[in-house]
Amino acid sequence: MVDELLQNHPEQIEFIVIIEKYKDLKTIENLFVATDKEFQELSTLSTPDGILAVCKIQQTQLDLNSAKKIVLLNNISDPGNLGTIIRTANWFNVDYLLLTKNSVDCFNPKVVQASMGSLFRLPVIFIDDIEQLMQKLKNDNFTTIGLSLNGNPNPSLQTPEKLVLIFGSESHGIPNQIESQIDCLYKIPGNPQVESLNLSISAGIAMHQFFK
Repeated sequence: MVDELLQNHPEQIEFIVIIEKYKDLKTIENLFVATDKEFQELSTLSTPDGILAVCKIQQTQLDLNSAKKIVLLNNISDPGNLGTIIRTANWFNVDYLLLTKNSVDCFNPKVVQASMGSLFRLPVIFIDDIEQLMQKLKNDNFTTIGLSLNGNPNPSLQTPEKLVLIFGSESHGIPNQIESQIDCLYKIPGNPQVESLNLSISAGIAMHQFFK
């Protein structure tokens, strides 16, 4: 991830800390060398790789006029799921990933690690009022599809030009008051004896279905 930042977004890097074995990187500006013990104290990982970058958080404004593909996550709590969904959304060329304010921080170290660099390419925006956002999406001619156990496994829906995929929390799904505002509820077909799928797996299947 640090190498990707150096190659594609060096302006986001404030400084880099390395251990001695990466001394060939010393030509980089704002680079500091730490002992193994010092680095262990700096890193959030139990077995760090020995390179760490401190980066600026990019401020992004939501522009619905230019967007075609949006993923909206409501009250997502698991950082590994969020990081994987960010990576998957980036694969499918999603324009924005939106998070409700009670979701896990997208800059949580586990989210950053699981995103594998996609966090630096895909704009992630926290929203304060999901119901107000739903109205804005409707006004801007977006079709909304929500993943729900109440949904149809074979919706008769032509893939629209402007689309929002909506996913609820790992344990509770999409709240009823939001489901009632969604144009189409989709249920992934599968073995009825299995209670549910992991959220990030479900998101990947849905994105493949609707963001081809």
